[in-house]
Amino acid sequence: EVRALSENTYFFVAPEEDVTVYVIYKLAQYSISSQNIFTDGNVDDSVYYNGGEDAEVGDKVIFSVDAPEGYAVEEVYVTCEAGDAFAESIDVISIAGAYSFIMPEGDVTVSCVFKPVVFEVNGVSYIGDTFVENVFFGSWNAGDTVVITPAAYDKCVVEEVIITAESGVFQEIVDFD
Repeated sequence: EVRALSENTYFFVAPEEDVTVYVIYKLAQYSISSQNIFTDGNVDDSVYYNGGEDAEVGDKVIFSVDAPEGYAVEEVYVTCEAGDAFAESIDVISIAGAYSFIMPEGDVTVSCVFKPVVFEVNGVSYIGDTFVENVFFGSWNAGDTVVITPAAYDKCVVEEVIITAESGVFQEIVDFD
């Protein structure tokens, strides 16, 4: 019977014959943890990293990141804590929304940096069929209430306000008749 004397030292009682010692190895497993970083100071402990929790050295770790509602992925990076050494950056490859890295020798942290999704509100003014001007109203997060005050033109009243998206789909039409 082979017994462990310490972490990497073993012993057995020798028989009265020649013996062969076989040492079977497996690749070490290292842990993968994740952290969320929000550029607007928001704190959210939800897990947006979708991947395994451990991997062997040299494994290709493939994962995805689901941004919380109202946020977009700004950056994903992986750092490795190798013993007493400082954190080392690991190359992350991003293809079509999937990320991957080669598992180093040591535990890693996948950091997901999220930024608020901000949309621009631009205005275009017409008097009848005649173009008057382009106006930039500002930037807002999805879900915000946007208040606009159209410019006043001599002898004109607002007939309607039409809201469209980049896709060109009418989202809202407000008539003042």
